Amino acid sequence: MTDVYLNSKFVGVVDNPEDFTDTVREERRKGNITDNLNIFCNKKADTVEVECSKGRARRPLIVIRDGQPLLGNYFQNLVLLKFHIYLKNLKTAYFI
Repeated sequence: MTDVYLNSKFVGVVDNPEDFTDTVREERRKGNITDNLNIFCNKKADTVEVECSKGRARRPLIVIRDGQPLLGNYFQNLVLLKFHIYLKNLKTAYFI
């Protein structure tokens, strides 16, 4: 049995922490759980840490499966567009 903590408070136990963590991540990616939630399976401490408190530092995350990013075409095109704009601005700033 693995202890589960929500925002550093004990909330219960799970039998299989890896399956629990994977299921929560899948549901978050489907939009069934808020995307303002982080989950971590700490095998050394035999705990699952769930954080969803306000004021946490967040960073963008690109999910990789089988060596390929799971970005839709919209997001891939957005990244490429922003990079193109960056290069254009760089060229304008330094090569006038």
